[in-house]
Amino acid sequence: MVGFEKLKESDLIKEEIYNGGINGNIGDEPISKLMNCENSSGIRKKGHLTDEKLKYVILYMTGKHKHWQDKYDKDSDVLIYYGDQNKADKDIFDTPKKGNIVLNRTFEYLNKGMRDKICPFFVFEKESGRDVRFLGVAIPGNKNYEAKKCLQVVENNTEKGKVTNYKAIFTILNVERIDRRWLLDLDNLRGIESDYVPLQWKEWVYNEEIITPKSIEDLLNGESIQKTDNKTNMKYYFEPVNLKEWNMFERVKGIGHVEPFLAVKDMELGDLVFLYVGQQEKSKKNGIYAWGEIVKKPYILRNSTQDYCNNKLIVDVKILYITYNEPLLNYEQSKKVFTQFRTVHKLNESSISTLLFYIEDKINVYNRQIFPSDEIDEEYTLIEGAKKQIVVNAYERNVKARNECIEYYKKINNGQVKCEICGFNFGDIYGNQFRDKINIHHIVEIAQIGQGYIINPKEDLIPVCPNCHYILHCKKPAYKPEEVKRMLCNKK
Repeated sequence: MVGFEKLKESDLIKEEIYNGGINGNIGDEPISKLMNCENSSGIRKKGHLTDEKLKYVILYMTGKHKHWQDKYDKDSDVLIYYGDQNKADKDIFDTPKKGNIVLNRTFEYLNKGMRDKICPFFVFEKESGRDVRFLGVAIPGNKNYEAKKCLQVVENNTEKGKVTNYKAIFTILNVERIDRRWLLDLDNLRGIESDYVPLQWKEWVYNEEIITPKSIEDLLNGESIQKTDNKTNMKYYFEPVNLKEWNMFERVKGIGHVEPFLAVKDMELGDLVFLYVGQQEKSKKNGIYAWGEIVKKPYILRNSTQDYCNNKLIVDVKILYITYNEPLLNYEQSKKVFTQFRTVHKLNESSISTLLFYIEDKINVYNRQIFPSDEIDEEYTLIEGAKKQIVVNAYERNVKARNECIEYYKKINNGQVKCEICGFNFGDIYGNQFRDKINIHHIVEIAQIGQGYIINPKEDLIPVCPNCHYILHCKKPAYKPEEVKRMLCNKK
């Protein structure tokens, strides 16, 4: 809890409560002190609408409006936020603070792919009295919804007439702490170039994010994927997608989505399909935008007159990766991988090698988010690694448990995240934007945990730096943290 007198110097900490004043007047309002903004309204903009881009926006969930109830789902990080029109028979944009104009312009930029014109949204929720809770920094839209459907006009008929408003969908990023100096840089129009910009925000602006599920368990709900875990002759296929006949970006709602695709007869369960968008779609650059795993053997699709695959040989593909903006592989890279772009075909070993060279960084980023590299058996090849990013002996890394572990040790260490073996702190060495970076070590190794085992974040997990993590796994079973600590003591 941050006291009222410290608001002007405090960082923004996710789920932290910021106290209001006790004088009984508007000066007690905490958000204006913390964010250097207006002291009223649910949507508060920093900057002017006459400018091409606002500096930042505050969304305040007050809970005052019975019909327009803002909602935040912590499990999915989806925020539903309503606009600021609450008067009957008024134009949707006719509001004192022009909040609906802010929403309209923001989502227009989103639909046009102009992320560099979108400012960050800082979300607060009302607590008791004047106190507020900071929920995090948000981006417009969500990976599970089409961009054009993330801002909708809604109506409510009241005794005084019809109220027309906006319903907006945002996603709160996984940023635990925001350095106050980023707010100062945003105010000076240096937000994206700031030394204190959160990495997650920067990646989103530059379309570099990998759209991944919140929990890996979402990808482990089908027997077919788990049964193919021991498959060693996995094949790779190229598949062109004609967006005029089948709009992948409208049909595929996110990772884990299953859709039928055209097949060739030698496709098998567990094979990977890479989806290519070509020249017929002028709004998209040519390239690979998605890949998925075959989860059903080839079959003839019958009685589906609305589907261009009707009466053709198809396979069901579960999407494992998709980007809705920039391609994973652009056209120039694709020419070095694929021999032709017109039909479905199997890749040869040379093409697979080149393909994996280009996507290795994407695979590694995903693996680092879900599985530390030294907790995956080294004997798996890179080709199998494309599958192992999703399934490793069918044991999930529980993201919630990981976060609870970090929060537990932060409380012990006065808000600091550090290696519990050697004391290394990423923030001290590399800067504030890296202060919450750390590996999480399973004291009981993943491969030894039964599927029904419930992880205790305080007893089964421990934050460690990459160096100590490597030493822990230098033997099987792994060293205990106390053993590695003794190694350090013996060296001193």
